[in-house]
Amino acid sequence: HHVHLSTGSAIIAGLTFFLVNNSLIAVVLALQAERGVLMQLWGDVRWQTLTAVPSTALAPAVAATAVGSPWLLLCLLAPLVTVVHSSRLASRREFEALHDALTGLGNRAMLVGALDRTLADPRPARHAILMVDLDHFKDVNDTLGHHIGDALLIVAAGVLSDVAPPNSIVARLGGDEFALLIRDVGDREAAHVATALVQGLRQPRIVEGTELRARGSVGIAYFPDDGLTPSDVLRRADVALYKAKEERDGYVAYEPSHDSSALGQLTLVNELTALLDDPALARQQLALVYQPLLRAGDREMSGVECLVRWDHPRLGRLLPADFLPAAEHAGLTGQLGRLILELAAAQHQRWAAEGIDVCLSVNVFVTQLSDAALPETVGAVLGRYGMRTGSLVLEVTEDALISDPERSSDILRRIRATGVRISIDDYGAGYSSLAYLKNLDVDELKIDRQFVMNVGADATDRIIVQSTIDLGHQLGLRVVAEGVEDEETAALLGEMSCDLLQGYQLGAPVPAEAIALRVTGAAAALAENRRALHVVRETVG
Repeated sequence: HHVHLSTGSAIIAGLTFFLVNNSLIAVVLALQAERGVLMQLWGDVRWQTLTAVPSTALAPAVAATAVGSPWLLLCLLAPLVTVVHSSRLASRREFEALHDALTGLGNRAMLVGALDRTLADPRPARHAILMVDLDHFKDVNDTLGHHIGDALLIVAAGVLSDVAPPNSIVARLGGDEFALLIRDVGDREAAHVATALVQGLRQPRIVEGTELRARGSVGIAYFPDDGLTPSDVLRRADVALYKAKEERDGYVAYEPSHDSSALGQLTLVNELTALLDDPALARQQLALVYQPLLRAGDREMSGVECLVRWDHPRLGRLLPADFLPAAEHAGLTGQLGRLILELAAAQHQRWAAEGIDVCLSVNVFVTQLSDAALPETVGAVLGRYGMRTGSLVLEVTEDALISDPERSSDILRRIRATGVRISIDDYGAGYSSLAYLKNLDVDELKIDRQFVMNVGADATDRIIVQSTIDLGHQLGLRVVAEGVEDEETAALLGEMSCDLLQGYQLGAPVPAEAIALRVTGAAAALAENRRALHVVRETVG
């Protein structure tokens, strides 16, 4: 009886330890994985049944073996090691099934599971899903390498974890796409988190010796407002994300009207991808038009800016605003930018064959300024078409420079060293303009149209424009005014000593043939004037 009581006490003590130990562990794991405690405990009990019970069942065999021959205990090591190894392997596989290997965040399976449990809760509540995507991430991988891309993903994961409120789930869904589940949240708090996230990503960071400023877009959808199932809420958050990328607003909350827009943009991305992958088709559908840059003094043409149009077989002629957001979302701007430069250089070669020498201004996209091979690419295109470097001006915006100022400055410096000129487009619309002028080797400033259009009526705009012209000249730069749409503004800018004027009323974007006629017509008129002047001089003499 004494032995029976001791055995019973041992069993009770063992069960008590088992339940207390596993219950405490289950609480911790449930909080971490956002699972119910009972569900976690039941999973642990099943796991212990498969691992601890078999090893415990070996105890009588171990005791009997030890009594008979202690050396035979070595034979029991193999099954014991196998059981322990199998249990650890099962635990690791369960963790890997729910977590992203690179960032350590939860993965899509964990997020969907958490959404299932959250949305199944009968208590009335409002939850938000924030879908996050890094802008131009494909170009980071292509130009800087996948190791830099992976490091940037880890940085982004850290930013998401830092801004996530308590009781949230942060997950990496794949590639450069992340998601954040925030429970019991209102519009204002979700918007605050989205703003903090966008701003946090933009902070400069040194990633493997390279300073990078990541940019992200956020789409927000709510339960139950925007969907009653995980798939519906996730899909609508993704639609809002697409709209945020299209409008470059940082974050956008889902609205039903976004659905048709997102479907159209997705179709456009697929069509643009197919177009750029087929050079012959691209040359057939992508067209360049050329807007004159006129000297302020005599209104003669000094050069042209190349602008791209897409002659879409279904939608007709599309302006850049119609398809560039889709190109940026899909990471296609680098490929598109190279093709535009190629088309412009080819046209310059045709003009040169006709005896027409025109200076071309070509826009450079944000992603191209992350490409260390851009100077070589530009040089190769110019060499292929026999174009002088002095005949090309590359226009970059301040927004393009801010993402990675040090790298952008180095790339532009190398390009300018070849003789290609650099212009700062939309000057005054970005940030830290004076700092860029101090640190960048540039040749030209293009004053943003928002200051130019009302220069005749707004005294503040007039001061800004005049100060910019004076500053540019003191730095040895040529100054261009964009958005000149009437003769009064053009005359006033001439009095301000602005060098060049650009505007639809002065000269709308036209096909290459119209530029050739304008140049040859001006040359013919000049020749006729010279001939007439010669006749007058001969007559007077």
